Amino acid sequence: MFDRLGELDTPTVVMVGDLDRPTLIACNEEVAERIPGCRLVRMPGVDHLPPLRVPDLVADTVLAHFGGEFPHS
Repeated sequence: MFDRLGELDTPTVVMVGDLDRPTLIACNEEVAERIPGCRLVRMPGVDHLPPLRVPDLVADTVLAHFGGEFPHS
């Protein structure tokens, strides 16, 4: 399942809440470890719904990841 993650060369951020299911937390941590240069953002007190629980953190993380602006299509 994770065999090809090491081939990714796209800047990546994985966000995981510490109140999510333990199996999902472990999966996200393993994904982040296998993607070169991946940034893992741990969200204390957050379950599986970060956009609802901490929308500002999610938005700030996305904006920072894209250098402060969204890409134009």
